[in-house]
Amino acid sequence: MNKTTIVLNSHSLSSFQSCEYKYMFRELVEIVPVNRKRYFEIGTIFSNYFHLHYYHKMKPTSKWRKLALLSIEKWAERFQKVPGIDNKEAYTLALVLIAYRSAYKHEELIPVAVERGFSKILYEDEANLFIWEGKPDLIATLNGILICMDHKTQSRQYNICELNNQIMGYMWASGAKKFIYNYIKLTKTPEFRRTPVMLDLQLLEIWKLNTIEWFKRVSVALQSKTFVPSYQCETKAGVCDYLTICQIPSDNGKIFTIKSLFKSQKARRSW
Repeated sequence: MNKTTIVLNSHSLSSFQSCEYKYMFRELVEIVPVNRKRYFEIGTIFSNYFHLHYYHKMKPTSKWRKLALLSIEKWAERFQKVPGIDNKEAYTLALVLIAYRSAYKHEELIPVAVERGFSKILYEDEANLFIWEGKPDLIATLNGILICMDHKTQSRQYNICELNNQIMGYMWASGAKKFIYNYIKLTKTPEFRRTPVMLDLQLLEIWKLNTIEWFKRVSVALQSKTFVPSYQCETKAGVCDYLTICQIPSDNGKIFTIKSLFKSQKARRSW
């Protein structure tokens, strides 16, 4: 008997939990808007920088040193490629990277893995195999303690609630004792702060059991090919990317909208 194998990560599970239609369009139909929101583009450049910065700390070879210590002009050139960003804003964003490099030049954190993906069996029985995947921005030791770190750029200051799939999934899978959000506030005078999170092992076990139940719900939806929209179409980040599709009642209209406003893009896999 072939097992039903389902692979999820924090992004795909959270999509399903917020709206099954969102999960269907992003993870199964695999489409995204043609015009990507600019903060995603900016975030991607910052992510590239942090990858270079901490990989150089982990493996300080001449190759990685050269990339990690790129000049402010080189980073400004990368930001200038983002639609809607002029030379002045690009230079301001590049200054944030240089300021971060200076602020944490002597940090005691010792990188162990930089954006290394993992797959871990969450649950298995005779009929099912549920796999949890992830790719933490950084696994490191700090004062002898194993930690997970996730980098977050912000235009305004706020803390992300610690009870979320990313934190709990990373800590459960890696065995890290602490999770740290590495916040970077994108202002003319950049602000850096780190918020540590420590969770009781019992909480992580409860998350695991509840997540197994969510996998079962995903399995039912996949096998029945039935997905129900939640109509929770707006969050603090704005309206859902797929709202324009859901606003069209006819199937032909939906297909036309998809062809006009969306493009194919493989669903995010952790590695």
